[in-house]
Amino acid sequence: MKQKRVCSLVLALLFAAAMLTGCGGAATTASGAAADTVGQMENMSPEEAGFVDAVPDTTLPQPPSDAKLIYTGHISLETLNLTPAYEALTEFVSRFNGFYEQQEMNHRGNYQYASYTVRVPADQYEAFQNAVSEHTAFRLTYHSTSCENVSETYGDIENRIETLQIKQERLQELLGKAESMDDIIAIESKMAEVEAELAALNGEKNHYDNLIDYATVYVELSEVSTFSEGVNPTMGQRLSAGFRKGMQNFAEGVENLLVWFVSNLLLIVVVVLVVVVVVLLIRKQKKKKKAKQMPPTAE
Repeated sequence: MKQKRVCSLVLALLFAAAMLTGCGGAATTASGAAADTVGQMENMSPEEAGFVDAVPDTTLPQPPSDAKLIYTGHISLETLNLTPAYEALTEFVSRFNGFYEQQEMNHRGNYQYASYTVRVPADQYEAFQNAVSEHTAFRLTYHSTSCENVSETYGDIENRIETLQIKQERLQELLGKAESMDDIIAIESKMAEVEAELAALNGEKNHYDNLIDYATVYVELSEVSTFSEGVNPTMGQRLSAGFRKGMQNFAEGVENLLVWFVSNLLLIVVVVLVVVVVVLLIRKQKKKKKAKQMPPTAE
């Protein structure tokens, strides 16, 4: 009986030892697998490991290459002297193959204000604005830009033109086959209507072509004594600008006086002659009066 108990105890001990060995191996295997996983995750980026979201693509969508776009910009500038600033602006307009569509200038007290409508090729639009905004002759105070996509409207005009051209060809064929005068008159009247519509649509298409090919930039240029924002000019710069302004005003004054003198030369000559005649008559009257008042001389 005792032997059976001993055998049972030995078997139980062996079974327990086998279980402990299996659990230890499983724990070791699990620990190794976990270590391998941690190692792999260390080599991954945060996005690949799933800890953070991937950075979204913020690239703005671009219009199709064949899109019909109309670019328009507005620029407000300040300057200490308008004349050299205007010369610098004109140089940029020429450099970027543009032209002035409109120019206007007026005075505000002792200072000048000018506005310009500049047209530049669409592919030079941004370069022109950047060059003007960064030039030392100006101080940028406002800048806006816009882009209008007229592809749908432009395509509709082209389709209508194509339809009218087909209609015009058919009317010409009918006119060639017409025999009665009434039919001829009716067909010619219809052709005149089609031609008028075609002319209007082609004019509208040309207008859009002009706006698409050449961007429009509205430039406002104000002459000031000090800049309204940012770093103001030094005393030396202000004195230099004031001296140039004074010389410019003096030259303009002399020029205006010379123009006035030439314009009124005949009137001036007449007035001078009248004054000379009046002065001579007055002197003559004074001499006669003086001669009458003098006593006669004794003989």
